[in-house]
Amino acid sequence: FVAKLMLGRIVLDSADLKRGIILGLLLTAGNGLQQLGLVTTTAGKAGFITGLYMVFIPIMLAIFWRRKVRIAVLAGVALATLGLYFLCVSVNDVAPALGDLCVLGCAVIFSFH
Repeated sequence: FVAKLMLGRIVLDSADLKRGIILGLLLTAGNGLQQLGLVTTTAGKAGFITGLYMVFIPIMLAIFWRRKVRIAVLAGVALATLGLYFLCVSVNDVAPALGDLCVLGCAVIFSFH
């Protein structure tokens, strides 16, 4: 027996609801860590670190799901990281703050999301 929920013409079963709850919890945790991190770090560094979630995805695919990552993708990851850095971090902003760790946790959670 599979429970189903009718939303208009969309039918959701219990597996869909479970996945939705997990994704909602990940998004909530990521946003909470980002807000917590913004208390002690600058907006530029928070933007840089949060933006790293995009470059974490191919790395996480390689590590956790054993997907092959092409050299071109790794080069793109490196260039995207460098570009994000130049876009978001000023010369006076390089000292690490406690909030940076919270925002890094946010980026990791967003990658899983």
